[in-house]
Amino acid sequence: MRKLRPIFNLLAILFASPCIGYAQGHAVDIYFKVYVTDIDRHPVDGVVFGRRGQIFLSESTDQGLTKIRITIGINGRPPGRVELVLVDHVPENENWEMLNHNIPVCDLKDPEAYSDVYLKRKPVSKDSQQRIGNTNRERVVTSALELGKLMYVDGKYQKAIDILKVALEHDPENHTVLHHLGKALTQIDAYGEALDVFNKCVRIRENPQLATPIELAETLKEFANLLTRMGQLAEAEKNQKRADSILLKSGLLTQQN
Repeated sequence: MRKLRPIFNLLAILFASPCIGYAQGHAVDIYFKVYVTDIDRHPVDGVVFGRRGQIFLSESTDQGLTKIRITIGINGRPPGRVELVLVDHVPENENWEMLNHNIPVCDLKDPEAYSDVYLKRKPVSKDSQQRIGNTNRERVVTSALELGKLMYVDGKYQKAIDILKVALEHDPENHTVLHHLGKALTQIDAYGEALDVFNKCVRIRENPQLATPIELAETLKEFANLLTRMGQLAEAEKNQKRADSILLKSGLLTQQN
């Protein structure tokens, strides 16, 4: 028995070491995994969690599986449950809210174990709906404008007109769309409609907060072309001189021209 006593003493020291470590205030890092899904069990990647003022950037967001490290402080022991929250004012989190905040820590001895975190989408506010609507509208206008310009270059003027009118339905005051629509209408001899379009475009582009002087000059030149084709030579010359004056002041036209 005396021969075994040193072995018992050694074992006692070894088993007591973790307790001594906790008593002395050593921090311990533990890891656990959460599987983040929406209420329909679709994985949600990239959200940012927090706990008691700490922020945990996910170390892995493979199909919603997020590995989180938590530091246990003085006299701490690995908790059975961890209170997680979604960090405020983070773009990745703005559309989500948690259904379960008190998440159990899985068996730390099982590296494949994880806990479930359920998220649901927040109701969309009127401001958010308006932002989404504005973004979608801008995309439609931009796409229609570019396609309409391509149709014009290819000589497909009627197709260009149809496409540009779609853009105007979403943004009736878009002077760039109006400018190109006026050009296309001129090409198919739709002079009356082109006249209305150019008049509106000039009124908008005369506002320096909405358009540049160069843009105004470009429209005045196209307007002069329309008026020439209509036989209104005096008005055409008036618009052409005004366009030249703007270009001269901008340094894009010389007196010799």
